[in-house]
Amino acid sequence: AQGASTITMQLARNCYELGGKTLDRKVLEMAVARRIEGKYSKDEILTAYLNRIYFGQQCYGIVQAADLYFGKKVADLTLAECATLAGLVRGPSIYNPVYSPEAAVKVRNATLERMFECEFITQEQLWQASREPMTVAGEREARPGSYPILVISRELSDLDCCDEQEGTSSIFVMTTLDLEFQRMVEEISEPALTALEASPVWAGLPRRVDNQLKNCVQAAVLCVDSRKGDLLAVTGGRSALDGVDRWQTMVMPGDLFTPVVNLCAVDQRRTVIRSSPEVTGRGVGFNTVIETAQKAGYKGDLPRSPDLYAGRFRAPLSHAVNALYLIGNDGRNVQISSVRQVGTTKKNLVMVNAPSPEESRREILPRESAHLVAALPPFRYDERSRKTSVNVRLPENTGHFSAVMGRYFTVFVWVGFDEPDEAVYKKKGVASALAKTSAALAGEVYDRAEENRRKAVRERREKEAPAEQDT
Repeated sequence: AQGASTITMQLARNCYELGGKTLDRKVLEMAVARRIEGKYSKDEILTAYLNRIYFGQQCYGIVQAADLYFGKKVADLTLAECATLAGLVRGPSIYNPVYSPEAAVKVRNATLERMFECEFITQEQLWQASREPMTVAGEREARPGSYPILVISRELSDLDCCDEQEGTSSIFVMTTLDLEFQRMVEEISEPALTALEASPVWAGLPRRVDNQLKNCVQAAVLCVDSRKGDLLAVTGGRSALDGVDRWQTMVMPGDLFTPVVNLCAVDQRRTVIRSSPEVTGRGVGFNTVIETAQKAGYKGDLPRSPDLYAGRFRAPLSHAVNALYLIGNDGRNVQISSVRQVGTTKKNLVMVNAPSPEESRREILPRESAHLVAALPPFRYDERSRKTSVNVRLPENTGHFSAVMGRYFTVFVWVGFDEPDEAVYKKKGVASALAKTSAALAGEVYDRAEENRRKAVRERREKEAPAEQDT
C-alpha cells in the first residue's frame, strides 16, 4: 500500500500516469525508474524530485517551501532548515514546522543524525544544527505566481476536493480561464493606473516606482462569461506577489446591496423607493431581505437593523459581485467559478464542478422580479448598445466599483486603496478621477473582449465559407 519506493521510483510515478496501486504498476514503475537512471545523473534526478514533491500547505517544490516556511531562498537555508524540509517530505501534515514544531524538531534531528552517520556532516555541525531553534516565517500560505493561481487555489480549498494523501503525487485542474483574455486584461489595467498617477490631480500622492506599491492605488478586474458563469480572467491588484486578492477585501457594499432590497419589494408587489432603500426595506422586513441576500451570495451573519437595507455592513467584495451577477442573469442558478474538473495524474477524476443544463436553468431568485430590478438603480441599461452598467462609490472611501454587463461578457472593476485615507479623498478631483478610471477600465476591457469575439466569429466564417463552396 505504501513505501518500497526509491527516490527515482517516486519521481517516475509523479511524472507519468502509471495506473493504480497494483503489482503491474510497481513493475512498470521500476522499469521507468531504470530508464530515468540510465539517462540522468543522481543530482539531476534529485533536483527534479525536489522541484515537484509536496511540502504541505498547498506547497509544491523546494523553492516554494523555503519561502513559505522560512522566508528564504534555497541557497540561504541553514543546515538545520535544510534538514527540516528533508524530514518534512516524510509526512507534510505530521511534521509541519508551523503547526507541529515539536514533531518537526524530532524529524529534523533524526535527519541530521542520519547525515552524520553517512559522513555528510561533522560531529560539530550535528551538535550546532540540532540545537538551533525551530524558527519559521509564521502561519502563511504559499504565495502564488499570479492572480489566477491564487483564485484557483482558494476555490479548490472551498470545494474541499483534494486529499492530502496524494503526498508526493500531483493533480490536474481544468479551468475556464482564457490565457489570451488574461493577457489582454493585464495589458489594459496597469497603463490605466499609470495614466491616473501621471494626471495633475494625483500630484503629491503615492505612485508606483518599479515594484514599490505600498499605499499606491490598486485595481482589480473580473471577467466572466455572461451565460455560463465561467471566469475568463482575473486580477486582484497590481501584483500577485503581495498575495492579496482585493475581491476578498471586506467592504461596505452600500448601493451595491440595493438590488437585493429592491428584489424583495418587487417580489412582494411593494413600492420601491428609488431614493431610499431603507424605506423600501422596512416594507419587507429583515427576515426576507436576509434570506434573499444569502440566496444571492452574501455569506455569514447580516445585521438585523436599518444598516442592512443601506448596505452599511462589512462583507467580501466578491459577495456583492455574485449577487449583482445573479440578479443580472435573471436569478438563474449560474455561479461564477474557474474550476471545472479536478483529477489526479493517475486519471482518477476527483470532481466535476459544472451544473447540468436543467440545474443551471433553475431559479435561485424569482426570474421576473430579478429582470425588473436589473432596470433599476444602480443598474443603468443602454438601449442602443444593449449593455447594463453599474458605477458606485463604496462607503468609507473603500474605492469605486464599476461593471459592464452584456450578452456575452460581464466585467467587474474595483479601483481604490488598501488603507483608505479620508484626506486623500477630500483632495479636489481624486474621487472623480477614481470613478472615471474605474468606469473607463471596465468599458475598455468589455469593448476589447467584444472586439476579439467578433474577430473570432469572422475568422471562423471565412474558414467555413471555402469548405461550403468546395462541397
